[in-house]
Amino acid sequence: MAVHLDRVEARAKLAPRREPYWHRLAKSRYLGFRRMSKGAYGTWLVRVYDGQKFHQKPLGELATPLEKDRFDVAKAAAEEWFAHLGLGGSVKSATVEEACRAYVEELKIENSEAASVDAAGRFRRLVYGDPIAKIELPKLTATQMAGWKKRVLARGGSRGSYNRNATALRAALNLALKRRVVSSDHAWVDELAPFENADGRRELYLPLRSRRKLVGNAAKEAQSLVRAFAQSCKEAVVCRQAPCQLPNPLDGGQLRTVWRQEQQAEHFAISP
Repeated sequence: MAVHLDRVEARAKLAPRREPYWHRLAKSRYLGFRRMSKGAYGTWLVRVYDGQKFHQKPLGELATPLEKDRFDVAKAAAEEWFAHLGLGGSVKSATVEEACRAYVEELKIENSEAASVDAAGRFRRLVYGDPIAKIELPKLTATQMAGWKKRVLARGGSRGSYNRNATALRAALNLALKRRVVSSDHAWVDELAPFENADGRRELYLPLRSRRKLVGNAAKEAQSLVRAFAQSCKEAVVCRQAPCQLPNPLDGGQLRTVWRQEQQAEHFAISP
């Protein structure tokens, strides 16, 4: 017997039971409703037949919309899932956190343990405890990603630092896209785009007194190397393959490092 889940009065007359009542939307596509006890909101489900077996996904109670609107909301969610499957999407859904953890495992295999540890640390700090962590990828929106971006920037740090953190998350989501866990990158393609010119040159200085203290407290055999990078001098030469004499005294100027192996020089600004 056909069940009309689109009618409030029809759903109210359904006997409580564990097995869902199914409403046919199209060939091999169904919307389900189940109420375990009288007075309960009931839960909605969607299922599809792929020619071999049924695949089912829960939609929840949908308690927020009015009773008369719940069928339409459930149907829209079902159609969205059908569209996802039609684009080659996986029948198994995954959250943002699960996508990040899958990416960490992928790095262990395809990259290195160090890269995996670095990404895992970023996700622990900025994703796993964030509201986006539990959102299923097909339901992820650009607005939610913009919220994550705002929260991360509010924690402080440079835009360059944000770019590095966002790059890790973007890579995790792109891996999920590649594996057809989600069918589109519309939620993050713009919101996780890096800031331009955010990784400008950063110059940090130690006062002359601090540089002298740093050199003075270094081990004797390391003092030449430490002096080359921490001591202000008119010009210092740092050799990769052979020891060299470094000028003294400590006066302001420019530190020039020459790598003899490549026959090139790099210049670093230092404080006066």
